[in-house]
Amino acid sequence: MPQKKSAGSLKAICLAYISRNMDKFCNGTEISEQVDDADAIGVGENTTNPIHQLPSVLLDALTEIITQSKKPPDVTQAEKFLHQIITPRLSTLDLSLYSLGSDFHYIFALASVRCKHLKKLWVGHRSFCNSDFLDFIPNFSNLQVLDIDSVINIKFTLSGDDLFHFLGTHCKDLRDLSAPNNQVSDAGIHGLCVVGNCKRLRVVNVDRNPITNRGIRMALDNLPLLKILYHESLVEGLASIAETALDQKIPNTPKQYSLSLLSYDCFMQRFYRSGTLGQSLLLCPYITDLHLILPGGIKNADLLSILSLKTLYVLSIHLDNGFSNRFDESVTFDRGILPLLKSFGKSLTLLQIEGRVLDIDISAIIRFCPNLHTLNLSRSRELPRVANLERAQVNTKIPVLMHLRKLRLDGGSNDQHSLVSPENLLKLLSSPSLSSVSLGYCNTLTDAILQKANDLHSFRNLEFLSIDRCTSVTKQGIDVFMQENNPLEVIGFSRCGNITDEDVNNWKAMATEMNWEFRLSADP
Repeated sequence: MPQKKSAGSLKAICLAYISRNMDKFCNGTEISEQVDDADAIGVGENTTNPIHQLPSVLLDALTEIITQSKKPPDVTQAEKFLHQIITPRLSTLDLSLYSLGSDFHYIFALASVRCKHLKKLWVGHRSFCNSDFLDFIPNFSNLQVLDIDSVINIKFTLSGDDLFHFLGTHCKDLRDLSAPNNQVSDAGIHGLCVVGNCKRLRVVNVDRNPITNRGIRMALDNLPLLKILYHESLVEGLASIAETALDQKIPNTPKQYSLSLLSYDCFMQRFYRSGTLGQSLLLCPYITDLHLILPGGIKNADLLSILSLKTLYVLSIHLDNGFSNRFDESVTFDRGILPLLKSFGKSLTLLQIEGRVLDIDISAIIRFCPNLHTLNLSRSRELPRVANLERAQVNTKIPVLMHLRKLRLDGGSNDQHSLVSPENLLKLLSSPSLSSVSLGYCNTLTDAILQKANDLHSFRNLEFLSIDRCTSVTKQGIDVFMQENNPLEVIGFSRCGNITDEDVNNWKAMATEMNWEFRLSADP
């Protein structure tokens, strides 16, 4: 059932108490004084303030509570308390959602003075009034993770290239760097990892920066541990490397890279050149995580180039047809996607297919991908069962996806075709591991299917349920979840014609009476 409200863990209770009683742990020193205070560096070593004696894991949790609180009860006390918990023991500081009233610049300055051993820093989308920001970088020489989104813009005298040069000089331990939209050019990449010391980077996000194919190659050639590189021109850059090797008639195979994830988004590129995906994958045979947003008109042959990879754990394909409701017949399930499932299905843990793919075969997905944890299908049309007698006979033998935890099926609006048959929907809902289910425009969802699935496993692991525009389900079907046999935390309905305001009010009254700890939202 939706679980009864509990007091929470001892850790949660203590953190809540401290955050509600911040005045008991604050002194009267203003932040501008603290930044210049000679004692600021030594805070936490010889002090009677109990906050300064907390281990880093609790300090990190308290910092998150304060910096991400949208409406703290007392903004002034929250600011003072934040000053107190920024100590040398702090290992993580996330200021990306900082919403308190004081100048963010001062908070950052205080952290640069006190937190010499900070490992993770999220700055997010922030503006600095001057170039002091670069002066702070040397104080964070132990950083391993840095997120600094859109900090640099044209009104400042410093550039993204300056930032990357400073990082390359002072932050040699960086493992994960996210700096999209910071005006970083090839010169910045050169300062970061060619002449710079950031050789241990494993993840680099430089999306929406004016980096050319030359800069992409510099990053790939000078970061031997690199596993993930985000940039809208990465596929084109890899293809360029392969083409250069071919043009120069290099006898051996071009250098291969150790990337484990490849992401391509046609919205970030002006056009897609047929064949570039295949060329890029030849240089990255160890890709196991593939995310593709591809333009309409792409061919089955482009998808089949994925077969050059050794294995896949994650496959996400989004076919962009713009605002068209027509199915794009240039990519078919049988000839474009099914061969991938036959080759990689046993290793796949996540499969996502979005876009108007004609005649998708869900029974084949279930058969060839037995180890899926997440399945997301959207705006496609399932192959009619009567279209192929052989497949219809096989459907009766398909197994249950025992490991499936997250299921999302969305038939898409303005579509008269069914995304999933009643038989296959029941088969998917029969997974005993389901923790999250989202169903949209699914006219085959009925009370009987929900009851049959519940009879199999009582939805014993289900925590999240969303039902959107599923017009065949009624209160009787949803009552299946209002029992004492599931851990449901969130349930939402939207425009399900047979679920009424009265039904929703009755469920809310039941939740209050039973002291259930779950959220119910509805837009009947």
